[in-house]
Amino acid sequence: MYLVEVDRYSHGFLLYTQATPHIDVKRLVTRERIDIVLRALIAVFYPGPERLDDVFAIVVHEPKKHVPVTLLFTPDCLSKEQVVEQKSMAIKYLEVLNRQRCKVLPGIGYWEAIEMLRGWGFNPVILLEKGKPFTPSILRQKPVFVIGTNVDPPTTPYIESYSLGRTSYLTTQVIAYINLLYLLNKSVWSR
Repeated sequence: MYLVEVDRYSHGFLLYTQATPHIDVKRLVTRERIDIVLRALIAVFYPGPERLDDVFAIVVHEPKKHVPVTLLFTPDCLSKEQVVEQKSMAIKYLEVLNRQRCKVLPGIGYWEAIEMLRGWGFNPVILLEKGKPFTPSILRQKPVFVIGTNVDPPTTPYIESYSLGRTSYLTTQVIAYINLLYLLNKSVWSR
Protein backbone atom coordinates (compact mmCIF):
# COMPACT_ATOMS: atom_id res chain seq x y z
CA MET A 1 0.00 0.00 0.00
CA TYR A 2 1.21 3.50 -0.82
CA LEU A 3 2.39 5.60 2.15
CA VAL A 4 2.66 9.39 2.53
CA GLU A 5 5.35 11.21 4.47
CA VAL A 6 3.19 11.92 7.51
CA ASP A 7 5.39 14.64 9.02
CA ARG A 8 5.44 16.61 5.79
CA TYR A 9 1.71 17.41 5.83
CA SER A 10 -0.21 19.56 8.30
CA HIS A 11 -3.56 18.36 6.98
CA GLY A 12 -5.30 16.77 4.05
CA PHE A 13 -8.64 16.52 2.31
CA LEU A 14 -10.62 13.47 1.27
CA LEU A 15 -13.08 14.41 -1.47
CA TYR A 16 -15.91 11.93 -1.80
CA THR A 17 -17.89 11.59 -4.99
CA GLN A 18 -20.09 9.07 -6.72
CA ALA A 19 -19.00 10.37 -10.11
CA THR A 20 -17.30 8.12 -12.61
CA PRO A 21 -13.64 9.12 -12.93
CA HIS A 22 -13.67 8.79 -16.73
CA ILE A 23 -14.33 12.33 -17.85
CA ASP A 24 -14.50 14.09 -21.18
CA VAL A 25 -12.57 17.37 -21.01
CA LYS A 26 -15.12 18.99 -23.34
CA ARG A 27 -18.06 18.06 -21.06
CA LEU A 28 -16.93 18.67 -17.50
CA VAL A 29 -20.32 19.51 -16.05
CA THR A 30 -22.58 16.48 -16.02
CA ARG A 31 -25.14 15.06 -13.61
CA GLU A 32 -22.20 13.61 -11.71
CA ARG A 33 -20.55 17.05 -11.32
CA ILE A 34 -16.93 16.00 -11.79
CA ASP A 35 -16.21 19.73 -12.20
CA ILE A 36 -16.72 20.15 -8.44
CA VAL A 37 -13.83 17.74 -7.81
CA LEU A 38 -11.59 19.70 -10.18
CA ARG A 39 -12.45 23.02 -8.53
CA ALA A 40 -11.91 21.46 -5.11
CA LEU A 41 -8.41 20.26 -6.07
CA ILE A 42 -7.53 23.77 -7.21
CA ALA A 43 -8.82 25.13 -3.87
CA VAL A 44 -6.83 22.53 -1.89
CA PHE A 45 -3.46 23.24 -3.48
CA TYR A 46 -3.69 26.84 -4.74
CA PRO A 47 -5.23 29.23 -2.21
CA GLY A 48 -2.86 31.85 -3.67
CA PRO A 49 -0.59 32.12 -6.70
CA GLU A 50 1.73 29.34 -5.48
CA ARG A 51 0.97 25.78 -4.49
CA LEU A 52 0.67 24.73 -0.84
CA ASP A 53 3.27 22.10 -0.04
CA ASP A 54 2.00 20.93 3.37
CA VAL A 55 -1.32 19.48 2.22
CA PHE A 56 -2.48 16.46 0.23
CA ALA A 57 -5.78 15.43 -1.32
CA ILE A 58 -7.43 12.08 -1.88
CA VAL A 59 -10.35 11.75 -4.26
CA VAL A 60 -12.53 8.69 -3.71
CA HIS A 61 -14.80 7.81 -6.62
CA GLU A 62 -17.51 5.30 -5.77
CA PRO A 63 -19.67 5.18 -8.88
CA LYS A 64 -22.68 2.92 -8.57
CA LYS A 65 -22.13 -0.55 -10.06
CA HIS A 66 -18.46 0.22 -10.80
CA VAL A 67 -15.21 -0.60 -9.02
CA PRO A 68 -14.18 2.30 -6.75
CA VAL A 69 -11.09 4.31 -7.63
CA THR A 70 -9.06 6.43 -5.23
CA LEU A 71 -6.62 9.07 -6.45
CA LEU A 72 -3.85 10.52 -4.29
CA PHE A 73 -2.65 14.05 -5.09
CA THR A 74 0.47 15.38 -3.39
CA PRO A 75 2.30 18.65 -4.12
CA ASP A 76 4.99 16.68 -5.96
CA CYS A 77 2.64 15.65 -8.75
CA LEU A 78 1.20 19.11 -9.45
CA SER A 79 2.76 22.22 -10.93
CA LYS A 80 4.17 24.89 -8.64
CA GLU A 81 2.14 27.63 -10.35
CA GLN A 82 -1.56 28.02 -9.80
CA VAL A 83 -3.82 26.11 -12.17
CA VAL A 84 -6.63 28.55 -12.80
CA GLU A 85 -8.26 27.12 -15.86
CA GLN A 86 -10.53 24.20 -15.20
CA LYS A 87 -9.71 22.49 -18.49
CA SER A 88 -6.01 22.57 -17.58
CA MET A 89 -6.87 20.88 -14.29
CA ALA A 90 -9.00 18.36 -16.16
CA ILE A 91 -6.05 17.46 -18.36
CA LYS A 92 -3.89 17.03 -15.23
CA TYR A 93 -6.65 14.89 -13.76
CA LEU A 94 -6.71 12.69 -16.85
CA GLU A 95 -2.92 12.33 -16.58
CA VAL A 96 -3.44 11.00 -13.06
CA LEU A 97 -5.97 8.50 -14.34
CA ASN A 98 -3.43 7.43 -16.94
CA ARG A 99 -1.09 6.60 -14.03
CA GLN A 100 1.33 9.47 -14.51
CA ARG A 101 3.01 11.24 -11.56
CA CYS A 102 0.18 11.09 -8.97
CA LYS A 103 -1.07 7.79 -7.56
CA VAL A 104 -4.11 5.80 -8.66
CA LEU A 105 -5.33 3.24 -6.13
CA PRO A 106 -7.87 1.04 -7.97
CA GLY A 107 -10.33 -0.89 -5.86
CA ILE A 108 -9.85 1.37 -2.82
CA GLY A 109 -13.25 2.67 -1.78
CA TYR A 110 -14.33 5.16 0.87
CA TRP A 111 -14.00 2.95 3.97
CA GLU A 112 -10.69 1.51 2.81
CA ALA A 113 -9.40 5.06 2.22
CA ILE A 114 -10.51 6.08 5.73
CA GLU A 115 -8.63 3.14 7.24
CA MET A 116 -5.60 3.88 5.07
CA LEU A 117 -5.54 7.46 6.40
CA ARG A 118 -5.78 6.24 9.97
CA GLY A 119 -2.89 3.88 9.29
CA TRP A 120 -0.85 6.87 8.09
CA GLY A 121 -1.51 8.60 11.44
CA PHE A 122 -4.20 11.02 10.28
CA ASN A 123 -7.51 11.71 11.98
CA PRO A 124 -10.50 11.70 9.56
CA VAL A 125 -12.98 14.50 10.29
CA ILE A 126 -16.24 14.52 8.34
CA LEU A 127 -17.60 17.97 7.51
CA LEU A 128 -21.38 18.13 7.20
CA GLU A 129 -23.98 20.84 7.65
CA LYS A 130 -25.51 18.94 10.58
CA GLY A 131 -22.35 18.12 12.53
CA LYS A 132 -21.05 19.32 15.89
CA PRO A 133 -19.66 22.88 15.97
CA PHE A 134 -16.19 23.11 14.45
CA THR A 135 -13.45 24.16 16.88
CA PRO A 136 -9.91 25.35 16.05
CA SER A 137 -8.43 22.58 18.22
CA ILE A 138 -9.27 20.14 15.39
CA LEU A 139 -6.52 21.77 13.32
CA ARG A 140 -3.81 20.41 15.63
CA GLN A 141 -4.94 16.77 15.46
CA LYS A 142 -3.43 15.75 12.08
CA PRO A 143 -6.84 15.97 10.42
CA VAL A 144 -7.98 14.85 7.01
CA PHE A 145 -11.17 16.75 6.26
CA VAL A 146 -13.72 14.51 4.55
CA ILE A 147 -15.96 16.54 2.25
CA GLY A 148 -18.64 15.49 -0.18
CA THR A 149 -18.60 16.92 -3.66
CA ASN A 150 -21.79 15.96 -5.48
CA VAL A 151 -23.14 13.95 -2.50
CA ASP A 152 -22.45 13.90 1.24
CA PRO A 153 -19.89 11.35 2.39
CA PRO A 154 -21.12 8.29 4.31
CA THR A 155 -21.04 8.73 8.09
CA THR A 156 -20.31 6.43 10.98
CA PRO A 157 -20.49 6.85 14.76
CA TYR A 158 -16.74 6.13 14.90
CA ILE A 159 -15.80 9.34 13.07
CA GLU A 160 -16.85 12.74 14.40
CA SER A 161 -18.88 14.95 12.07
CA TYR A 162 -18.41 18.70 12.37
CA SER A 163 -20.10 21.71 10.84
CA LEU A 164 -18.73 25.11 9.90
CA GLY A 165 -22.11 26.68 10.64
CA ARG A 166 -25.74 26.71 9.67
CA THR A 167 -25.09 28.14 6.24
CA SER A 168 -24.73 25.78 3.31
CA TYR A 169 -21.29 26.26 1.74
CA LEU A 170 -19.80 25.11 -1.53
CA THR A 171 -17.09 22.47 -1.29
CA THR A 172 -14.50 24.99 -2.47
CA GLN A 173 -15.58 27.52 0.17
CA VAL A 174 -15.12 24.94 2.94
CA ILE A 175 -11.63 24.08 1.64
CA ALA A 176 -10.68 27.75 1.31
CA TYR A 177 -11.83 28.45 4.87
CA ILE A 178 -9.82 25.56 6.33
CA ASN A 179 -6.70 26.46 4.35
CA LEU A 180 -7.06 30.07 5.51
CA LEU A 181 -7.21 28.89 9.14
CA TYR A 182 -3.97 26.98 8.60
CA LEU A 183 -2.26 29.89 6.87
CA LEU A 184 -3.31 32.30 9.64
CA ASN A 185 -2.31 29.94 12.45
CA LYS A 186 0.98 28.83 10.88
CA SER A 187 2.75 31.99 12.07
CA VAL A 188 1.19 31.70 15.57
CA TRP A 189 2.15 28.00 15.90
CA SER A 190 5.75 28.60 14.81
CA ARG A 191 6.38 31.08 17.66
